Amino acid sequence: MATKFYLPDGTITDLIGITLPAFFAGTPEEFFGFEGARAPEPATGKPNMPKLLAYLADHPNAARVVHALQSQLAPLSLAQTSFRALHAYRFSNTADKSRWARYHWEPEAGVAGQPVEELAKKPHAFLFDEFETRLQQGAVAFTRDLQFAKEGDSLGDPSAIWPEDRERVTVGRLELTRPITLEELGDPIMMHDPTRVTDGIEVSPDDQIIALRRGAYMLSVAQRTGGRHYPRGSVRRASGFVQTGKSEAILDDCRPSVVAMKCASLNSAAS
Repeated sequence: MATKFYLPDGTITDLIGITLPAFFAGTPEEFFGFEGARAPEPATGKPNMPKLLAYLADHPNAARVVHALQSQLAPLSLAQTSFRALHAYRFSNTADKSRWARYHWEPEAGVAGQPVEELAKKPHAFLFDEFETRLQQGAVAFTRDLQFAKEGDSLGDPSAIWPEDRERVTVGRLELTRPITLEELGDPIMMHDPTRVTDGIEVSPDDQIIALRRGAYMLSVAQRTGGRHYPRGSVRRASGFVQTGKSEAILDDCRPSVVAMKCASLNSAAS
Protein backbone atom coordinates (compact mmCIF):
# COMPACT_ATOMS: atom_id res chain seq x y z
CA MET A 1 0.00 0.00 0.00
CA ALA A 2 1.44 3.33 -1.06
CA THR A 3 0.13 6.49 0.56
CA LYS A 4 0.84 9.87 -0.98
CA PHE A 5 0.47 13.03 1.12
CA TYR A 6 -0.04 16.38 -0.61
CA LEU A 7 1.24 18.79 2.05
CA PRO A 8 0.19 22.42 2.58
CA ASP A 9 3.58 23.75 1.39
CA GLY A 10 3.10 22.10 -2.00
CA THR A 11 5.49 19.19 -1.39
CA ILE A 12 4.64 15.49 -1.56
CA THR A 13 5.54 12.67 0.81
CA ASP A 14 5.24 9.00 -0.14
CA LEU A 15 4.87 6.37 2.58
CA ILE A 16 5.02 2.89 1.04
CA GLY A 17 4.35 -0.47 2.66
CA ILE A 18 4.45 -4.05 1.34
CA THR A 19 3.60 -7.43 2.85
CA LEU A 20 7.07 -9.01 2.84
CA PRO A 21 8.56 -9.59 6.31
CA ALA A 22 11.81 -8.12 4.96
CA PHE A 23 13.50 -7.65 1.59
CA PHE A 24 15.57 -10.53 0.19
CA ALA A 25 18.64 -8.37 -0.52
CA GLY A 26 20.61 -5.71 1.31
CA THR A 27 22.64 -4.42 -1.64
CA PRO A 28 22.17 -4.16 -5.42
CA GLU A 29 24.71 -6.96 -5.85
CA GLU A 30 22.68 -9.24 -3.58
CA PHE A 31 19.51 -8.30 -5.46
CA PHE A 32 20.93 -9.36 -8.83
CA GLY A 33 22.60 -12.38 -7.23
CA PHE A 34 19.29 -13.62 -5.83
CA GLU A 35 17.50 -13.01 -9.12
CA GLY A 36 20.18 -14.99 -10.92
CA ALA A 37 20.04 -17.82 -8.41
CA ARG A 38 16.29 -18.27 -8.70
CA ALA A 39 16.02 -17.76 -12.47
CA PRO A 40 14.38 -20.71 -14.23
CA GLU A 41 16.54 -23.03 -16.28
CA PRO A 42 15.78 -22.76 -20.03
CA ALA A 43 15.43 -26.54 -20.37
CA THR A 44 13.00 -27.09 -17.48
CA GLY A 45 11.40 -23.71 -16.85
CA LYS A 46 12.12 -24.24 -13.15
CA PRO A 47 14.82 -22.87 -10.83
CA ASN A 48 18.03 -24.82 -10.37
CA MET A 49 17.43 -25.80 -6.74
CA PRO A 50 21.05 -26.70 -5.86
CA LYS A 51 22.12 -23.30 -7.20
CA LEU A 52 19.38 -21.49 -5.24
CA LEU A 53 20.08 -23.39 -2.03
CA ALA A 54 23.81 -22.67 -2.35
CA TYR A 55 23.04 -18.97 -2.68
CA LEU A 56 20.75 -19.00 0.37
CA ALA A 57 23.40 -20.83 2.40
CA ASP A 58 25.79 -17.95 1.73
CA HIS A 59 23.14 -15.25 2.38
CA PRO A 60 21.39 -15.96 5.69
CA ASN A 61 19.16 -12.86 5.58
CA ALA A 62 17.75 -13.93 2.22
CA ALA A 63 17.30 -17.45 3.56
CA ARG A 64 15.30 -16.14 6.54
CA VAL A 65 13.00 -14.15 4.24
CA VAL A 66 12.43 -17.12 1.91
CA HIS A 67 11.72 -19.35 4.92
CA ALA A 68 9.23 -16.84 6.35
CA LEU A 69 7.43 -16.53 3.03
CA GLN A 70 6.92 -20.28 2.85
CA SER A 71 4.66 -20.11 5.90
CA GLN A 72 3.13 -16.67 5.29
CA LEU A 73 -0.59 -16.75 4.53
CA ALA A 74 -2.11 -15.00 1.54
CA PRO A 75 -4.39 -12.02 2.30
CA LEU A 76 -7.99 -12.76 3.21
CA SER A 77 -8.81 -9.11 2.59
CA LEU A 78 -6.74 -6.01 1.80
CA ALA A 79 -8.60 -4.44 4.72
CA GLN A 80 -7.08 -7.09 7.02
CA THR A 81 -3.50 -6.98 5.75
CA SER A 82 -0.48 -5.51 7.52
CA PHE A 83 1.86 -3.42 5.39
CA ARG A 84 5.43 -2.48 6.35
CA ALA A 85 8.10 -0.20 4.92
CA LEU A 86 11.12 -2.53 5.29
CA HIS A 87 13.43 0.51 5.37
CA ALA A 88 14.54 2.38 8.48
CA TYR A 89 13.96 6.13 8.71
CA ARG A 90 14.99 8.67 11.30
CA PHE A 91 11.91 10.38 12.74
CA SER A 92 12.38 13.75 14.48
CA ASN A 93 9.87 15.75 16.49
CA THR A 94 9.56 19.50 17.03
CA ALA A 95 11.88 19.28 20.04
CA ASP A 96 14.64 17.97 17.76
CA LYS A 97 14.58 14.54 19.37
CA SER A 98 15.17 11.74 16.87
CA ARG A 99 14.81 7.98 16.78
CA TRP A 100 15.27 5.42 14.04
CA ALA A 101 12.20 3.36 13.20
CA ARG A 102 10.43 1.31 10.59
CA TYR A 103 6.80 2.20 9.99
CA HIS A 104 3.80 -0.12 9.64
CA TRP A 105 0.20 0.24 8.47
CA GLU A 106 -1.88 -2.01 10.75
CA PRO A 107 -5.55 -2.76 9.90
CA GLU A 108 -8.07 -1.85 12.57
CA ALA A 109 -10.14 -4.85 11.47
CA GLY A 110 -7.28 -7.12 12.52
CA VAL A 111 -4.90 -9.20 10.42
CA ALA A 112 -6.36 -12.29 8.75
CA GLY A 113 -5.05 -14.63 6.07
CA GLN A 114 -5.84 -17.72 4.08
CA PRO A 115 -3.79 -20.47 2.41
CA VAL A 116 -2.28 -19.42 -0.89
CA GLU A 117 -4.10 -22.32 -2.53
CA GLU A 118 -7.47 -20.94 -1.42
CA LEU A 119 -6.76 -17.48 -2.81
CA ALA A 120 -5.63 -19.05 -6.09
CA LYS A 121 -9.10 -20.58 -6.51
CA LYS A 122 -10.77 -17.18 -6.41
CA PRO A 123 -11.18 -14.74 -9.33
CA HIS A 124 -8.14 -12.62 -10.17
CA ALA A 125 -9.82 -9.42 -8.93
CA PHE A 126 -11.23 -10.98 -5.76
CA LEU A 127 -9.24 -8.90 -3.26
CA PHE A 128 -10.16 -5.63 -4.94
CA ASP A 129 -13.83 -6.53 -5.33
CA GLU A 130 -13.99 -7.61 -1.70
CA PHE A 131 -12.35 -4.36 -0.60
CA GLU A 132 -14.82 -2.21 -2.52
CA THR A 133 -17.73 -4.23 -1.10
CA ARG A 134 -16.43 -3.45 2.38
CA LEU A 135 -16.30 0.24 1.55
CA GLN A 136 -19.97 0.19 0.65
CA GLN A 137 -20.64 -1.02 4.18
CA GLY A 138 -18.38 1.47 5.96
CA ALA A 139 -14.92 2.98 6.23
CA VAL A 140 -11.73 0.90 6.29
CA ALA A 141 -9.03 2.15 8.65
CA PHE A 142 -5.35 1.54 9.36
CA THR A 143 -3.18 2.82 12.19
CA ARG A 144 0.28 4.16 11.52
CA ASP A 145 2.80 2.51 13.86
CA LEU A 146 6.50 3.12 14.35
CA GLN A 147 8.74 0.22 15.38
CA PHE A 148 11.81 1.69 17.07
CA ALA A 149 15.31 0.36 16.54
CA LYS A 150 17.55 -0.75 19.36
CA GLU A 151 21.31 -0.73 19.57
CA GLY A 152 22.67 -3.18 17.01
CA ASP A 153 19.63 -3.23 14.73
CA SER A 154 20.58 -2.63 11.10
CA LEU A 155 19.52 0.79 9.83
CA GLY A 156 20.71 0.34 6.27
CA ASP A 157 19.85 -3.26 5.42
CA PRO A 158 16.17 -3.95 4.60
CA SER A 159 16.92 -7.69 4.47
CA ALA A 160 17.61 -7.71 8.22
CA ILE A 161 14.55 -8.72 10.25
CA TRP A 162 14.20 -6.80 13.51
CA PRO A 163 12.99 -8.71 16.58
CA GLU A 164 9.23 -8.52 17.16
CA ASP A 165 9.72 -7.26 20.72
CA ARG A 166 10.93 -3.83 19.55
CA GLU A 167 8.96 -0.93 21.04
CA ARG A 168 6.06 0.25 18.88
CA VAL A 169 3.89 3.36 19.11
CA THR A 170 0.91 4.54 17.06
CA VAL A 171 1.44 7.97 15.49
CA GLY A 172 -1.45 8.30 13.04
CA ARG A 173 -4.59 6.87 11.50
CA LEU A 174 -5.68 6.42 7.89
CA GLU A 175 -9.35 6.05 6.97
CA LEU A 176 -10.57 5.08 3.51
CA THR A 177 -14.15 6.14 3.05
CA ARG A 178 -15.69 6.00 -0.43
CA PRO A 179 -15.16 5.15 -4.10
CA ILE A 180 -14.30 8.00 -6.46
CA THR A 181 -14.03 8.31 -10.23
CA LEU A 182 -10.95 8.17 -12.42
CA GLU A 183 -11.59 11.80 -13.33
CA GLU A 184 -10.85 12.72 -9.70
CA LEU A 185 -7.47 11.04 -9.82
CA GLY A 186 -5.41 13.91 -11.18
CA ASP A 187 -1.89 12.81 -12.09
CA PRO A 188 -2.20 9.27 -13.49
CA ILE A 189 1.50 8.40 -13.46
CA MET A 190 1.46 7.22 -9.86
CA MET A 191 5.14 7.05 -9.12
CA HIS A 192 5.63 6.39 -5.42
CA ASP A 193 9.14 7.15 -4.24
CA PRO A 194 10.21 5.85 -0.79
CA THR A 195 12.96 8.50 -0.66
CA ARG A 196 10.47 11.38 -1.07
CA VAL A 197 9.78 12.30 2.54
CA THR A 198 8.95 15.48 4.41
CA ASP A 199 10.90 17.36 7.08
CA GLY A 200 11.15 15.24 10.20
CA ILE A 201 11.66 11.99 8.28
CA GLU A 202 15.13 11.07 7.03
CA VAL A 203 16.26 8.18 4.82
CA SER A 204 19.20 6.10 6.04
CA PRO A 205 22.30 7.07 4.04
CA ASP A 206 23.54 3.47 4.32
CA ASP A 207 20.49 1.93 2.62
CA GLN A 208 21.53 0.99 -0.92
CA ILE A 209 18.23 -0.74 -1.77
CA ILE A 210 16.07 2.32 -1.19
CA ALA A 211 18.26 4.26 -3.63
CA LEU A 212 17.94 1.40 -6.12
CA ARG A 213 14.14 1.48 -5.79
CA ARG A 214 14.03 5.18 -6.63
CA GLY A 215 16.03 4.62 -9.80
CA ALA A 216 13.93 1.61 -10.80
CA TYR A 217 10.67 3.51 -10.33
CA MET A 218 11.94 6.47 -12.34
CA LEU A 219 12.89 4.09 -15.15
CA SER A 220 9.44 2.50 -14.94
CA VAL A 221 7.76 5.89 -15.34
CA ALA A 222 9.95 6.66 -18.36
CA GLN A 223 9.03 3.34 -19.97
CA ARG A 224 5.31 3.73 -19.23
CA THR A 225 5.19 7.25 -20.62
CA GLY A 226 7.58 6.97 -23.53
CA GLY A 227 10.10 9.09 -21.65
CA ARG A 228 7.64 11.78 -20.63
CA HIS A 229 4.76 12.27 -18.20
CA TYR A 230 1.25 12.18 -19.56
CA PRO A 231 -0.63 15.49 -19.28
CA ARG A 232 -2.69 15.88 -16.13
CA GLY A 233 -6.17 14.49 -16.54
CA SER A 234 -5.27 11.70 -18.97
CA VAL A 235 -5.43 8.19 -17.57
CA ARG A 236 -3.56 5.17 -18.87
CA ARG A 237 -2.78 2.76 -16.08
CA ALA A 238 -4.40 4.58 -13.21
CA SER A 239 -4.12 2.41 -10.17
CA GLY A 240 -5.21 1.59 -6.70
CA PHE A 241 -7.32 3.50 -4.25
CA VAL A 242 -6.94 7.25 -4.34
CA GLN A 243 -8.07 10.64 -3.18
CA THR A 244 -6.70 13.75 -4.83
CA GLY A 245 -6.04 16.99 -3.01
CA LYS A 246 -4.63 15.86 0.33
CA SER A 247 -3.57 12.24 0.16
CA GLU A 248 -4.00 9.02 -1.73
CA ALA A 249 -3.60 5.35 -0.93
CA ILE A 250 -2.62 2.99 -3.70
CA LEU A 251 -3.18 -0.71 -3.04
CA ASP A 252 -2.11 -1.95 -6.46
CA ASP A 253 -0.49 -0.47 -9.52
CA CYS A 254 -2.38 -2.15 -12.30
CA ARG A 255 -6.06 -1.72 -11.58
CA PRO A 256 -8.09 1.53 -11.95
CA SER A 257 -10.40 1.19 -8.96
CA VAL A 258 -10.22 4.10 -6.59
CA VAL A 259 -11.50 5.21 -3.22
CA ALA A 260 -11.32 8.40 -1.26
CA MET A 261 -9.80 8.61 2.16
CA LYS A 262 -9.19 10.96 5.01
CA CYS A 263 -6.13 10.80 7.14
CA ALA A 264 -5.42 11.87 10.68
CA SER A 265 -2.32 13.98 10.99
CA LEU A 266 0.85 11.97 11.32
CA ASN A 267 3.22 13.00 14.03
CA SER A 268 6.82 12.72 12.89
CA ALA A 269 7.31 11.73 16.48
CA ALA A 270 10.09 10.23 18.47
CA SER A 271 9.55 10.13 22.15
